[in-house]
Amino acid sequence: MLASESIGMETFWQQFIFYAFYFVLFDILPLYYPDGQPSNGRVIYDLIRHGRLTDYQKYDPQEELEHGTN
Repeated sequence: MLASESIGMETFWQQFIFYAFYFVLFDILPLYYPDGQPSNGRVIYDLIRHGRLTDYQKYDPQEELEHGTN
């Protein structure tokens, strides 16, 4: 897209910098998401602070039906 000049260099760099900061900011914050999954920052925090990885098992209702567990 840059070579064919579909988008300008300035637009490219503005978008690149915005998303780079956006993902780094939300990746570094040590928090748990609403579904209980830890962010990468939380995994690193737990690893440094407690010396272990965060244990997270995502709930899959289809798997529960296949195995017949209640």
